[in-house]
Amino acid sequence: MHHNGNPPDRPEIVLVNEFVQVGINIAETRNGRALEIYSPRTGARIILDPFALDLLAGLSADDLVALAQRSYDDQFGHAGREGDGIGIRTPGDPGGTT
Repeated sequence: MHHNGNPPDRPEIVLVNEFVQVGINIAETRNGRALEIYSPRTGARIILDPFALDLLAGLSADDLVALAQRSYDDQFGHAGREGDGIGIRTPGDPGGTT
């Protein structure tokens, strides 16, 4: 489920780096709890249920980079270049999470 609209009142978690900031909440839906992610930069908001999160967790780093690249191209109208900051860290990668 993807939304554009009002930001959550108060994000439970805010993640920030030199490029972007996102707010993360647990959303109560009619089908149970889900993860809500909001981007103040674009105004985009998405609510991911456990099934969508399980699918996301199963993607490879290459799949995630391709997804990020497509979003970047849609927003900026051109292919990203080396050094544009599009990259995914996965467990086991240098600097990745475990």
